[in-house]
Amino acid sequence: MYTVTGACTGSGHIVSEQHRWRSLDNIPACDPLAFITPESLAYAFDEHLVVVDSTGKELFQAGIPASATFQAPSFVGLSEDHTRLAITALKKKTLASGWPYHREVFIYDLLSHHIIFKRALESDSAAWALSPDGHQLAIISQGSLLLIPVP
Repeated sequence: MYTVTGACTGSGHIVSEQHRWRSLDNIPACDPLAFITPESLAYAFDEHLVVVDSTGKELFQAGIPASATFQAPSFVGLSEDHTRLAITALKKKTLASGWPYHREVFIYDLLSHHIIFKRALESDSAAWALSPDGHQLAIISQGSLLLIPVP
């Protein structure tokens, strides 16, 4: 996958030497997030999280409740059973004092196609990880490790 700087539309392109992924050559992806299985890929585009298989068939789509900003969403983690995917995205603050954005983490249940967890992160949060079972989120903030239960 490669991207061209500037507007997202039309800037993302997948280039594969593997014939089975060639059907994705024209998907409007901005940034790849993760392989969900060896035959499916999650990516963000136009304020949505999308999962497609290698033939280009859409398996999942859900909104990312954060307005498009200058920074695309980032991959946080995928549960071992591939049913929960966590991403972070910049979100505009409603009352902007100082920096007008904050980072928020979103956890999607890929079976129900819903967000099951979201949380604003402290501006000094340095790292995030989803536990292998998808039921805990680890965050390093202010020099401390926080383990947050996920329903």
